[in-house]
Amino acid sequence: MSGLSAVMDTYDRRARFYPMVIVLLPAFLGASCWLPGGVDFSGLIGGAVVTVAVSAFLTQLARDQGKRREGELFRRWGGRPSDRALSYGGRYFADATLARCHKKLMTLDPGLQLPPSKESEKVNPKESKAAYAAATDLLVARTRDKERFPLLFKEIISYGFRRNLWGLKPVGILTSVLGVAASVAKIVSPMLASSPLGSADVLSGSLSGLLLIIWCVWVTPSWVRIPAEAYSKQLVEACEHL
Repeated sequence: MSGLSAVMDTYDRRARFYPMVIVLLPAFLGASCWLPGGVDFSGLIGGAVVTVAVSAFLTQLARDQGKRREGELFRRWGGRPSDRALSYGGRYFADATLARCHKKLMTLDPGLQLPPSKESEKVNPKESKAAYAAATDLLVARTRDKERFPLLFKEIISYGFRRNLWGLKPVGILTSVLGVAASVAKIVSPMLASSPLGSADVLSGSLSGLLLIIWCVWVTPSWVRIPAEAYSKQLVEACEHL
């Protein structure tokens, strides 16, 4: 793990690299069934860790897929959770708390004009939405210090991991299906030839099947939304410390 830490930071490793490892795992499992003597996964993983080019490629691929599909998530959720958390209509905080936060943000950026009340937000919905987006950008820019805002950093990593994993879902399902198919084929072939059944082949197929179930049932927009909303609430609460 020290080699991996040397080529990427904590966010890249947890939010980008790990999703790609999960996606590629069934492919390795399926291939191991057919390679003579199996496959040395510790050697494969170690090689990926110390290879900067491979690590960088995997992290960027995961990031690109996650960002590419992020807009779809926001449309499903009715907008960016961070923008909605700043809105009186978002119901994340009491109106008095939001009013205090809005006042603080306008102090930080005098050019920022946020709705003073729920009524004014309803009267000018488009202007309010644009103002909340600008306020979110301001908050993100002011809270990048992970030492000062550790909980915020933890939530953004969790959101990034789930978003990128969801973005890679089609590929993950494909590799899992291929992993199961490769394992089943390897299991069936010795049975037809009356040869002993390899326990490693059964284990590989079972793990690939489990991952397939997780991809289909667990990795959903609602699963991604949990840390997205947690991050948004932490982001707004950070106003008190700016």
